[in-house]
Amino acid sequence: MITKRWKKALNIVLIWGMAISLFVPVHASKAAEVMTVAEAIANQGTKGATVEGYIVAYTTGNKTYSSDSAKFKDDNNLAIADSVNETNPDKILPVQITSDYRSEFGLKSNPGNIGKKIQVTGSLETYFTVPGLKSPSAMKFVEDSTNPSKVQPVAASPAAGAVAAGTTVTLSTATPDANIYYTTDGSEPTEASTEYTGPITIDKAVTIKAIAAANGLEKSDVQTFTYTILQDQSIADVRKQAIGTQVSTTGIVTAVFNKTVYIQDETG
Repeated sequence: MITKRWKKALNIVLIWGMAISLFVPVHASKAAEVMTVAEAIANQGTKGATVEGYIVAYTTGNKTYSSDSAKFKDDNNLAIADSVNETNPDKILPVQITSDYRSEFGLKSNPGNIGKKIQVTGSLETYFTVPGLKSPSAMKFVEDSTNPSKVQPVAASPAAGAVAAGTTVTLSTATPDANIYYTTDGSEPTEASTEYTGPITIDKAVTIKAIAAANGLEKSDVQTFTYTILQDQSIADVRKQAIGTQVSTTGIVTAVFNKTVYIQDETG
């Protein structure tokens, strides 16, 4: 009788244990794994999560990121992504940097950290009103586990896109002692191409292709960065475009002087 009661009690315990396990949040098991940035964004609310990704930017505001070192105002945050060239804000995770880690990871003090791969352990919670990682308990640089024998890809700052004439572009790689080679004529870069020794001035539309190479390692994949020049619209263009344009239903632009628009009423 005692044996039967014991077995019955054990069965009840096992059943309750299985039932409870069904309601244990997935976050608890995820915290023990190294997450990708995409997983971290999807598993907000996890404490003690370790996330791995590439440093791609500094956070300047809600869903606003910059890889331009001139905009690194302090060492208080950085942003990581699963791709070193990621620019989609929805795929970027802002990371808070507390005082213990600012001297090594802060971007104002260490702009060369852009493009490096790191692991951060902390709390997955809202930061700058979006999914983020706060209160880090550990931060470290890591080697790219996908191919440790290959040089890390080249990163460009500022990111490719439309820039003002005279903007200088900085190229970097997370692999220590690697040399960067680039072209601007559309050809594929090799170790015989121009060696990068300092910022590249952009004064016209250009496409930069770059690789990085280091002794004993396979050279990096080619990275392509296309830049165009922001154009200021001349007053003559404004006049040409505006004159004769109907404004609402009340009149027609008849002249533009010093960017002042003169409107003639349709009835006058």
